[in-house]
This record gives sequence, C-alpha cells and structure tokens, in this order.
Amino acid sequence: MTQFKVIQGTFHVKGYQPDGDSIRFKAENPAHWDSFQWNSANKKKAAKKQLRIEAIDALETHYAGYHQPRPFALAALERLLKLLGIAYTEYSLSLTTIVNADDAKPGFIATYCSKTSQGANPCVTRLPASKTSSGKCQTLRA
Repeated sequence: MTQFKVIQGTFHVKGYQPDGDSIRFKAENPAHWDSFQWNSANKKKAAKKQLRIEAIDALETHYAGYHQPRPFALAALERLLKLLGIAYTEYSLSLTTIVNADDAKPGFIATYCSKTSQGANPCVTRLPASKTSSGKCQTLRA
C-alpha cells in the first residue's frame, strides 16, 4: 500500500525559472524534508525546494540557453501559476526568470517519495491550494 505524506507550506516563483511542470515549495516545518534523499548538501539545506510535478511534462521555457515553442511553454507555466493562485508575475526581458510575483501562496503537497526513493527531488503528486480539515501535515494511505 502506498503512503502519501502531505506537507503544508508556500509556493514560490520570484527569482526562479519555473516551467509548467516544476515549482519551488517551502515547507512550514523544515523537518518534513528529513524523510527525503537529496543528491547534495546544498539541496538538502535549501529552504525552498525545487519540485517536479508527477505525470506532467510541460514544454521548457528555458534549458541550456534554449526553449521550446515559447507561447506554449509560457501558457503551461501561466496555467500552473493560476492553479496555485499566483495571479501577478513580471518576467525578465528574456522571459526565463520571474523577477516579481505575488507568490508565497499557501498550499500543500502530497508525495510518496521517501529515503529509499531515487532522484534529486521529491515527487509532487498533488498541489491542493486549500487547507485540509486539520490544517496539519499528515500521512495518507492510498
């Protein structure tokens, strides 16, 4: 049986280069990250973790100096931001970095990754923007 860990925190984009399938997340309680395996000490101690959304593969707004068809890549990013409640964003001239935004929106992530999981980042399986009934971090069984 798969166990899901629900973590409360805030979503962040200001100063970052998100795509339509990734977002930064800061856990309200940093101890929740202790159950994950990190590829480096810097990733482990970073307050805002880079998350990949499971089963979503959006076009890239940037990658090694290139991008995929920009209108579609930006549309995917804008849709993700809208779902998270981030309504205002300003981009750099190159349209790769968000330089200003009304981010730090509260929400939750649900993940099944653990210390035994492989990979650089936790796998986000849900991005609910509303609070659970208790408002606390909890483990769910699916």
